[in-house]
Amino acid sequence: MRIHVLLFGPLADSCGQAELSLELPSGASVEGAAALLRERYPAVGTPGRSFVCAVNERYVQVGHGLCEGDRLAFIPPVSGG
Repeated sequence: MRIHVLLFGPLADSCGQAELSLELPSGASVEGAAALLRERYPAVGTPGRSFVCAVNERYVQVGHGLCEGDRLAFIPPVSGG
């Protein structure tokens, strides 16, 4: 299955792009997508520690299953004042 990945802040910088597509096996989870992304771009961290995840604009845990055409966002922590 193919999903669309959105990257923000330093994650986009680490990957050299803000959007990309990933081809994953059927039944893959957010954790599997993050692992594939780390294989391709080792500077990407671990979900839950380095970033949070959202699928189709809803925050999810790393075990969340993905479906064909999902939009998976990796969002780094934000701070400010």
